[in-house]
Amino acid sequence: MAEEAKLGDLQVRGVGVILIAAGALLLKVGLFDVLRDAEAHSGLVKTSMTALMFAPAAILLGLVAVTLGARARGPDSAIARSLNGVDRQPSQVRKVVTTIVLMLPGLLLYAWLRSRLSALGFE
Repeated sequence: MAEEAKLGDLQVRGVGVILIAAGALLLKVGLFDVLRDAEAHSGLVKTSMTALMFAPAAILLGLVAVTLGARARGPDSAIARSLNGVDRQPSQVRKVVTTIVLMLPGLLLYAWLRSRLSALGFE
């Protein structure tokens, strides 16, 4: 039983590492490469709102998974119990708020990038 728990913990932490790596890659492609091209005054600069929205969310979820391990997984997880209380069923409002909290950093990052590109002369 302890071996199964340890394996589950390692699996969740492994997924967390993959999420962090994917988020970092999206951040590099969606932000750093775009800024580098814009500052070098390349001809065409394309932004990806999707990459910028999902990069911070993936990094945040990955950090939670790496930090908490198996405690971050499933409806009986420590996070679910603390957020949902006794009934353990997340309400629709909690789901919407969680989604907004995860996507808000990406939206702010995208808005900042657009303003920075405008300042550099790109529309």
